[in-house]
Amino acid sequence: MEQQAHSQGEVSPTVLDDRVDEELTCTGSQLGTPEYMAPEQRQGQPADERTDVFLLGATLYDLLTGRAPFDRRADRPALIRPRERKLWVPAALEAICLHAMADQPQQRYASAEALAQDIERWLADEPVSVHREPWTQRLARWARRHRTLVGTTTAASLVGVALLLLLFVVISSKNQQLAQANRELESALEREEHERQRAEEAAALAENRRQDAERSRELAEQQRQLAERAANRARTVIELVASDAAFDQLARKKELTPQEKQLLEALVAYYEEYAREAAATPQQRHRQASAYFNLGRTLYLLGRHEASQRALRQALQAYELLVQDHPQVPEYRQELARTHNNLGVLLQGTGRAAEAEKHFRQALQAYERLVQDHPQVPAYRQELAATHNNLGVLLQDTGRAAEAEKHFRQALQAYELLVQDHPQVPAYRHELARTHNNLGVLLKATGRTAEAEKAYRQALQLDEQLVAEHPQVPQYRQELAMTHNNLGVLLQTTGRTAEAE
Repeated sequence: MEQQAHSQGEVSPTVLDDRVDEELTCTGSQLGTPEYMAPEQRQGQPADERTDVFLLGATLYDLLTGRAPFDRRADRPALIRPRERKLWVPAALEAICLHAMADQPQQRYASAEALAQDIERWLADEPVSVHREPWTQRLARWARRHRTLVGTTTAASLVGVALLLLLFVVISSKNQQLAQANRELESALEREEHERQRAEEAAALAENRRQDAERSRELAEQQRQLAERAANRARTVIELVASDAAFDQLARKKELTPQEKQLLEALVAYYEEYAREAAATPQQRHRQASAYFNLGRTLYLLGRHEASQRALRQALQAYELLVQDHPQVPEYRQELARTHNNLGVLLQGTGRAAEAEKHFRQALQAYERLVQDHPQVPAYRQELAATHNNLGVLLQDTGRAAEAEKHFRQALQAYELLVQDHPQVPAYRHELARTHNNLGVLLKATGRTAEAEKAYRQALQLDEQLVAEHPQVPQYRQELAMTHNNLGVLLQTTGRTAEAE
């Protein structure tokens, strides 16, 4: 028995069957997120907590600049500092972001908690651990925290200066008449003292009222800042946990924990509210379309397939209008194709093969035009190959083996060129091995056992290389075992039992 799944981007995990007497197949590639990946992830090295810190830093970079840290359309360039993209980004927050995204894991924060503590310090208007502030900024912070003392001292100084000037004038004037009008001078001084006391009383009353008003204003400002900080923290947490990498990890899990389900339900509410916001500019419309797309994949992870389909169709409509109005923006065309692909996976999984095929073919056409217009972008070539794989699985499932074989071989050709052009990217070899495996299943099912054996052995060779180079990646070991199993079943079927064992 063969099982085949899809290259479904972020919407659906691949479930591997570990039964020895059945053949297993794999999907096409899940769509990756290289613009957020840590260097060690791109190199196939083991991920740890500092890899998560890099992901959090990359997401913070996106929030600060409105752009991904790296361009998914080409090999990773040097990182552009957030303040070079957005001048208003605070220096301390930029330092936090860059420290979290250091190339070497040992140069990053030791944990996500350490990163969170620095962000908390910044939100509380306190110095952060990775940025030394100039003395002017430290002085300004001291003044803000002792505003009443500074104001009182300044007012008292001004009153004192005014009194000194007034006394100087009075004394200068009276000295000229001292000999002749000593009694008049004393009387004038008494009157002046009386007026001074009245002025001081009035000034004290005014100062009390000013201080009361200042305290009220400060209290209102504190309440506003607390509310704003709470909202910002909530938004930051949501954006961090809803990253592409986080969705990929959840999609690969066989079962969600209650806490993960609760988190996904919170994300559903967040994206629903975001999607309802007014959208006028292209950027706002793009964010709204992305909100519908993320809502769709979140609902899919929760098993709410009808609601997921509605959200993906709304995303599809929004992206279609964006492409119609801005055909020169390749990102909109790519995300439209990706939405077609995800919707096709969902529809096939719910038994609606005809509709699924329609969306796979629309995704295929969109990717073919992107590759034709931008042949230098490997991401477009990879997603085109993955869509060929998805369509091949659907055609085989619906009894059209000849058409399915055509698409599997087109996927093979695309992956072989990617491996040739980018031998340092293990993901392309991984997808090439999976496509060989899928083709082997089809060839065996149509009685072409010799060709099927050749396809399995090509997949086996690639899987063995990947496991040897990256023994810490469990997915490579799992698929090596799956290919061994498929080849063993084929050999047993053809009477070569000893070799199969």
